[in-house]
Amino acid sequence: MVTLRAPLAFMRTMAKFRWSPLYLSAGMRRSGSTLLFNILRELLTIKYGAGLTSGWIDDLKHLPTGTAYLIKTHHLDSLRFRASAIFYTFRDIRVALVSDVRRFDERPSLTRVDEWIGQYTLAKRHATLCLKYEDLVTAPVEAVSSIAGALAIDAEPEAIWALASDLESPASGSYSKTTLLHPQHRTGTDDHDWREVLDPVLIRQMNEKYHWWFRECGYSAE
Repeated sequence: MVTLRAPLAFMRTMAKFRWSPLYLSAGMRRSGSTLLFNILRELLTIKYGAGLTSGWIDDLKHLPTGTAYLIKTHHLDSLRFRASAIFYTFRDIRVALVSDVRRFDERPSLTRVDEWIGQYTLAKRHATLCLKYEDLVTAPVEAVSSIAGALAIDAEPEAIWALASDLESPASGSYSKTTLLHPQHRTGTDDHDWREVLDPVLIRQMNEKYHWWFRECGYSAE
């Protein structure tokens, strides 16, 4: 696993990319971040063609040399200082937690919520564009148009959305190193499933500690 939090490790890993544009597809886990990655991949291919190298952050040091790089990550940390542009997705954190349970069997906790909200706070300060998952899926053409505009790339948003949203998850085995989709990537989590899945104590803790976040992002805290 690539660890980029220590400055020395970061510098060593990034050395071969020093003079090339680096784009970050960031986001809260289970918030459409892989969809965002594929939208960016399609858009940046218009600009860089075969020169674009893309992939998951843990594969960073093994990626082939390119003229530009698109990296997906859930942790901005040191990479935010190297990026030419950062794009970030977020979602109702309660829904994201449930989706995380269903896809990766991750145990929901306030510590995990703290981590995700911390990354959201970083993104609000450093991202070129922050995208709300619910807006991305209900008004996709407008969202793709905003992303293309932020990159100064002339593209047809409808065509880009069709390409990025119609990708098939791998049937089995590892994730696709091209699309970064996992088998059974989409969990079909409903916006209100968290009421039945999450511990009421955790829900109360989130409401008390992050009431400001729910209000800021337009989600109702209960």
